[in-house]
Amino acid sequence: MISNVRSKVILGAALCMALVRMVSAQPTTQHPEWNTPVAQRLATIPNLDARVAALDKALNTAKDQTSLSATTARYTLEVFKGALADPKHYETQPVRPLGVAAPRTSAPTKELYDYIAPISPLAFDLAAELKRAEQIATAIQAGRDPMAGITGEVRLAYRSSLDGVLMPFRIYVPANYTAKHSWPLLVFLHGGQCDENTFMNSEVLQPLAERLGYLIVAVNGRGPSSGYTKQSGAQQDVLDDMALMQKYYNIDSNRIFLSGHSMGGSGTWTIGLAFRDKFAAIAPMAGASSLASLESRLGASLDDTLATGKKIPILITCGGKDFTNPCESAVAVYEKVKAAGYSTKVVEYPVDEHNPVFIDSPPELFAWFDRFGGKGK
Repeated sequence: MISNVRSKVILGAALCMALVRMVSAQPTTQHPEWNTPVAQRLATIPNLDARVAALDKALNTAKDQTSLSATTARYTLEVFKGALADPKHYETQPVRPLGVAAPRTSAPTKELYDYIAPISPLAFDLAAELKRAEQIATAIQAGRDPMAGITGEVRLAYRSSLDGVLMPFRIYVPANYTAKHSWPLLVFLHGGQCDENTFMNSEVLQPLAERLGYLIVAVNGRGPSSGYTKQSGAQQDVLDDMALMQKYYNIDSNRIFLSGHSMGGSGTWTIGLAFRDKFAAIAPMAGASSLASLESRLGASLDDTLATGKKIPILITCGGKDFTNPCESAVAVYEKVKAAGYSTKVVEYPVDEHNPVFIDSPPELFAWFDRFGGKGK
């Protein structure tokens, strides 16, 4: 089972590509279709121009412009319109060298393609997403909101409270979900060069969430290079996604957990500690390249940060062969967290390089969350 999942992630999802040499050596997606140029993929969809025009008209004339259904269909429409107008923006893009940030890291943009993974753009079934948007348009014209309370694995979008940009996110809701009682929520942050689809496509988190009774929201976080900073808009995206999940599902506000890998791991540190009253526990995976880099992101010493606010439980995982975010850094951070009186644990996977830390961490991650209130669906 582990070997199948590992193959699916490393050879398929490409995860967060902190090491540029790893990107060049690996296929970017698990489905051959996703390696096909977007223009060619669009050309296989029957009557595409006419269907996009009809969808545009249907959404523009609908009374509902604000529900989750309406914004999800609108996002799909805008991506199709953008890809048809200039497909090069939606094709695989060169991986940025380490330390070279995208302009969007410091300020949010209005371009939807800026928030799509450059190594695996539009890593989903385009024809299926267009059909779903057409079905949503028909439903909202009839006064229904088909995305409200939906179960299973779903791609959604909303208008950002920060600047009104349509932002995608992805959720997983267990099949036996019922609003009759409250549920725990895992907020997941993707890594660099990735988006909300990359890790979810690996299907590592969902089986555990189904069995243990967790909802998941995979945040886009202003795309592949945001660093989950406040300036990029990514922090607000995380808060918006949490609020949406609490609006549409019966989420226990005392059982919200935060985790992420690589860039998402460092985002777990910064957002988890900045908004610790919102989380029951956090679990950064391969999220600290060094103590100094973590403190730079926090904008203060780790000792000072830990000395204020709620002592939130923190699980730290790392790979013994990860030269990007080494276990030495994880242990150094762990020692400070422990000394500050927090419930904490560091778990090393001795043979793991950077990406496999995500594959091997989830069982430990969910066990940690269960320990601090997640269990009890």
